[in-house]
Amino acid sequence: MIDADLRHPNVAKTLGLEPKVGLVEFLAGQVSLDDVLILDEASGMYVLPVIAGSACANPPDLLGSASMRALLDKLKTEFALVLLDSAPVLVVSDTRVLGQACDKLVFIAKWEETPRTAAVEAVQVLRQFEVDIAGVVFSRL
Repeated sequence: MIDADLRHPNVAKTLGLEPKVGLVEFLAGQVSLDDVLILDEASGMYVLPVIAGSACANPPDLLGSASMRALLDKLKTEFALVLLDSAPVLVVSDTRVLGQACDKLVFIAKWEETPRTAAVEAVQVLRQFEVDIAGVVFSRL
């Protein structure tokens, strides 16, 4: 699981992890992959977190970088499934850029909270960027 929401990371916090370094530091070449991958004992899942407050001047550039693509390619060879948690589609361009590097994207919308028009617009935007949408999940149903 990669926390790819560089603006509002929450994967580590949700899982109760306290990482010292994360995705931004790895992509900047400051640390190795072994330094950033954390095994979450409760789920058995490896997590690549983002540290809240990590300095990233331009998240779309970092997420669309050759380093990010190389990371995803490497992780695909080592794990059966690589999940990414990313920012909302319509708020920033991060997910649109990142979606192009992923095999599939699952669009998640909060039941009875995400306006239908926003969900439709988000899917249309992703399609314009040729993101392969595997399906839609409604959360908090």
